[in-house]
Amino acid sequence: MFTYSSRHLQKKTSKVLFAGYKMPHPLEPRIEVKVQTTSTTTPASVTDETVSELLVAVSDIAGSFMVRRARFLPCFCG
Repeated sequence: MFTYSSRHLQKKTSKVLFAGYKMPHPLEPRIEVKVQTTSTTTPASVTDETVSELLVAVSDIAGSFMVRRARFLPCFCG
């Protein structure tokens, strides 16, 4: 998900110069994110917008899944 979001940040607007992340260690529940923007916006505002868009996308995917699952499961219930 983070790979997608960092690519999405860069493609979304020309105001983002660099977006990336790293996990210091797989056993640590921590991710370090770096966003570099032009002087016309802040990394925090671009990140907030992108996270909001990703939440909407994930919510749409989850909704579609639930609808299709509900259609599919009755076939096996009787």
